[in-house]
Amino acid sequence: MYGILQTLGYSNYFIHQDGGWVTDDHVYVNNIGIPSIDIIHSDLSSRNGFPPHWHTHADNMDVIDTNTLRAVGQTLLAVLFKEKVSL
Repeated sequence: MYGILQTLGYSNYFIHQDGGWVTDDHVYVNNIGIPSIDIIHSDLSSRNGFPPHWHTHADNMDVIDTNTLRAVGQTLLAVLFKEKVSL
């Protein structure tokens, strides 16, 4: 995936760094056979590793940077296309 990030110019949005782990709520959806892609912004400076608005009423479109949303969306499309072509 790093090659795709470099090609698209988005490697600065996806930092390859250990940040701990979490059993996310999406794991249960995956366990019943529904595939998903879960991208989580981590904030290593916070107490729990997540931004202060995470899973609160303040977690809305106002806290999403449009440049980040574009980088994530275009990267996902490129990865999914490459996976589909590889099958």
